[in-house]
Amino acid sequence: MQYEAVLTREIFDKNKDIKDLRVAKKLLLEGEAKLEKIMHPQPLLFPESPGGCAHEREVIPPDWVLDYWHPTEKAMYPKYFALREKRKLEYMKLYDKQFPDAPKEFKDIH
Repeated sequence: MQYEAVLTREIFDKNKDIKDLRVAKKLLLEGEAKLEKIMHPQPLLFPESPGGCAHEREVIPPDWVLDYWHPTEKAMYPKYFALREKRKLEYMKLYDKQFPDAPKEFKDIH
């Protein structure tokens, strides 16, 4: 297996400086055909990799979700939310500076 990897690397290194797109596309299609021929019919997929059973299962919530926390929940993390409000004001000032002609409804973060 390592021997085939070394040979494949040699082919990549030999063809890395090709500037003619027609030749490069031909080589690409040949390489994809070779890969399809030698690929396992049922490849091993790790759960978190694309195509795996757990791919993108854990959703990371966007930042605006924190705006809808209840005040008692925010009171548990006073330093974090104070800094967050400060950063939001800084962002609004930067937005106003970069886009002074933007409509008002797009300037509000709340």
